[in-house]
Amino acid sequence: MQPMFYNLTRPYWQSMNPLRAHIRMFLTLGNSQDKSMSYKERRLLGYSQQQMFNIAADVGKYREFVPWCNESVVVRKTASGAVIVQLGVGFPPLSESYTSTVTLQHPAHVKSVAHSSHMFEYLINQWHFWPGLVANENTCMVEFSVDFEFKSALYAKIAGLFFDQVVAMMVNAFITRARTLHGPASIPPQKPDILEYSRCRGLTRTTNHLVSDFVPSLGHCEPECGPAATMENA
Repeated sequence: MQPMFYNLTRPYWQSMNPLRAHIRMFLTLGNSQDKSMSYKERRLLGYSQQQMFNIAADVGKYREFVPWCNESVVVRKTASGAVIVQLGVGFPPLSESYTSTVTLQHPAHVKSVAHSSHMFEYLINQWHFWPGLVANENTCMVEFSVDFEFKSALYAKIAGLFFDQVVAMMVNAFITRARTLHGPASIPPQKPDILEYSRCRGLTRTTNHLVSDFVPSLGHCEPECGPAATMENA
């Protein structure tokens, strides 16, 4: 399926705060031919490692809660235990359906690699999970990362305008899913530690820059939070 333009109509996404001024920098900074973007964050969650792994591994349910995912169908499972899934995504204002191979290392790692894509040269999502607080087994440390490159510089330029919204909402969507399935978190919300943030050469941020000032359902975060902020309440 070829990429297509579409309009966002879901009220939940329309409720997002306006993009911060630094997003507009994307129009003028960086190499316009650079089509790759990446993001990585780590944070302590008030749910167990097993609970969060199960949510990330249940790719067939992604369409129920993952932002802009409108299709998630498990096609088959391989002999090695990998899951082949058909995914439909809307990376605003673009939309595409593609196949992804999901590999699972229980209960620590979920990796999704897209193929047969008309829009992306590559698209890789990864989740890592570790036990959390020693005194609280209903906590875990979660690391989420996404790396991708568009085939078209135009698509990259457009998607860059919405990049902050997408990455800021992703982990929070999984936290909301955990709350729906397992009830309230065992600890107050924690600020994410942003480990990597890049959306074109010349416009790259690593630790000490929080991508978005809006965390859905968890409250507002301060514009700056480095590694020491990971254990603080949001």
